[in-house]
Amino acid sequence: MDDVSERSTTDDADSEQESDAVNSGSSGWSAIAIAIAAVALVVSFTGIAFAMRAIDEAGDGTEPTSAGGTVTVDVSMTEFSYEPSFIEVPAGTEVVVNVTNDGLMPHDLKANGDTGSALLDPGQSETVSLGTFDESAIAWCTVAGHREAGMEFEIVVTGGETTSVAGRGFEAEDAHEVTIDDISLAATSMPDSADYTLYEDGVASKPVERNGPIDIEAHFSIVEGTAEMLEGTTMDFWTFDGAIPGSMIRARVGDRLDFSLHNPEDSHIPHNVDFHAVTGPGGGAVALDASPGATSNLKVQLTKPGVFLYHCAFPDVPTHLSHGMYGLIVVEPEEGLPPVDHEFYVMQSEFYTEAGGTEHIDDLDGVGHLEFSGSYARSEDPTFMVFNGKPGALTGPGALGADGSIEAGDTVRLYVGNAGPNLVSSFHVIGEILDKVYVEGSFDLVNTNVQTTLIPAGGAVAVEFTVDVPGDYLLVDHALFRTHKGLAGILSATGEPRPDLYDPQTFSTDARGGESEG
Repeated sequence: MDDVSERSTTDDADSEQESDAVNSGSSGWSAIAIAIAAVALVVSFTGIAFAMRAIDEAGDGTEPTSAGGTVTVDVSMTEFSYEPSFIEVPAGTEVVVNVTNDGLMPHDLKANGDTGSALLDPGQSETVSLGTFDESAIAWCTVAGHREAGMEFEIVVTGGETTSVAGRGFEAEDAHEVTIDDISLAATSMPDSADYTLYEDGVASKPVERNGPIDIEAHFSIVEGTAEMLEGTTMDFWTFDGAIPGSMIRARVGDRLDFSLHNPEDSHIPHNVDFHAVTGPGGGAVALDASPGATSNLKVQLTKPGVFLYHCAFPDVPTHLSHGMYGLIVVEPEEGLPPVDHEFYVMQSEFYTEAGGTEHIDDLDGVGHLEFSGSYARSEDPTFMVFNGKPGALTGPGALGADGSIEAGDTVRLYVGNAGPNLVSSFHVIGEILDKVYVEGSFDLVNTNVQTTLIPAGGAVAVEFTVDVPGDYLLVDHALFRTHKGLAGILSATGEPRPDLYDPQTFSTDARGGESEG
């Protein structure tokens, strides 16, 4: 492809130096982090900088020009996307971009990662050719971590040999090396009380006897890495302490939380935490920005009871959520919660990839490495919908009660969060009636005898029920085609049959593949 450009910024040497500085995670991050802390939430949630720009010859960015000509398009760069995000052109068309950095940190735009703009500081612009295209291609930001965060621009060639563009088929790379052995946090991995005073490396320790509010110290570390979503299918994840969901923090009203977030030097981008249980700007997010190599700290008092989400809220907020950065903090009333026999930690979420949302998970085994897709995320069309990080996490050995610990007659409490980032959950346990639902996570609002409860994106509930009859119970979102995307779990109970409650009479034993009893 040709590289004919008209640069209106720094020369190539300066651009290379800027690129090296950004990719090295050096002191430039400090200034960036300060600027972002002041305006991050405004930029992320209002989209002021994402206004659509005019497109000179291609109308709205989707209309092709004549074959063999040139099309010029205005492109705005922000954290972490391009606007528009794609253009359609006939084969043989040269694509020229008037690219402007409307974001808060340096970005570039390079077709296939090598031909395109210089690294542009915030406010800078450049006119540059991305090349002449006979087949579809993708341009992206080459700053470490930015493509993974969603900075891709699609050049869709009509009549060409298109395969790799989101929404129009995809070609995955070979599976990447796995750096996180198991991305899923077990439903049993949660504190059994609100009396622990230290949370570190995903472990709660140092319990105390309460005489009132206590001080709780929590240390989280960012882990960016690659894990298998299915056998032979890898994805990139950003996590708290290397698992999805992040560790549950458990406290009572009045407790003081001393929270630290460490972002290792080998991370690609800054991160933070927004605690929905915290009263104050950003739920603490603006005070917890941590650039690669830095540690942030915030002390707060927990004043309201409930089941609350926490998540990374660094721009682009939904992109961080889409990579796995969330968990629950449970703040019990001052007197605590009534005892139950078993408690479990369940988190629903969505993952968006270049594979789109039309494939059954059975067809995604062994496809290689799936890249995050901002386009599918914006159109709310997830590839995977899961409990606790990946399909099957709460089945087999990960099922609730897989160890035989739940017996008929036992009481169960589930803490269920919905990280979204887009879709509402219709949470249902097939074969159970929920004795109590703490509506939207509030311990002050209780519904009884509920079949299905709604959990908004960014919300949570606690539900309680007694398992009266032994057997397997499916945990689902009752928008049931989501099971095809991986969203199902199992709760298993042992014990003696209860014919007084559940007494099968006559049914077809061969209907599910068994042998008929005649």
